[in-house]
Amino acid sequence: MSQEAYHAYYQEYQRLVSEYAQSPSDELYQELQLILQQMSTEARCMAEKEEYLERTLQYKQNVAAMATKQQRSFLLSSSNADAHLKSNEDQLTKQNETLERARSTMMETEEISLGIQEELARNRTTLQSSHNKTKDLSDMTQQAGAILKSMTPWWRR
Repeated sequence: MSQEAYHAYYQEYQRLVSEYAQSPSDELYQELQLILQQMSTEARCMAEKEEYLERTLQYKQNVAAMATKQQRSFLLSSSNADAHLKSNEDQLTKQNETLERARSTMMETEEISLGIQEELARNRTTLQSSHNKTKDLSDMTQQAGAILKSMTPWWRR
């Protein structure tokens, strides 16, 4: 059963390879990848597993070479190369602008955070000073209370 399925996948592979050679497209490339995955799966179930897996690997390499050749020819065609170069330049310009905006935002954020940190330090100093004054006042109030308590018998006489 697996050998028959592998053979059927191989026939489909040959048909797709000839179509891809005539007019390459991403859809055909994806179909070829799927067929090769199915061939690999079927090969694992067969008695001569290593032989069929090796064949499938060669088919995968063949498809990869075809795709690389197609991409190279696409990039080397003059009109496509110019358009591709212009597109890449535009993309890089946009990325640089985005990075500059991010950098300026980061600098602004850092300045704001430093201001906040300084304000917090001043607030901490003020709170610490207020706390110390409150503690001193509380101590003085307790001392005054103790003095008044000790003077109360003297006044009652």
